Amino acid sequence: TPEIWIGIVGAVSSYKLHYGQKFRDMPNVELVGSVYLAATKTLEGYAETFKTKIYETVDQTITSGKPDAVCIWVENYLYHHYALQAVANELHVFLSKPLVCSR
Repeated sequence: TPEIWIGIVGAVSSYKLHYGQKFRDMPNVELVGSVYLAATKTLEGYAETFKTKIYETVDQTITSGKPDAVCIWVENYLYHHYALQAVANELHVFLSKPLVCSR
């Protein structure tokens, strides 16, 4: 039985295969669902490769997939929004980029 369930938010760029493969290779980790906000065809292939469900919204991924954590890789301007949504639902958050920038 998996000990950690992870939802995927995004699936843009080369991260989609790297993180999916790494999570799949981890013992006791299961991908419970994915949501991508643009290209359904991309997500269908991803879901087939990693044996996970497709959701239409982040809310559905959180409420129906019931993940313990979400892995977010989206366009830069969307990270903050989805990270806060996950934290508000008391989920752990994996980000492919830093949450802040320094000058």
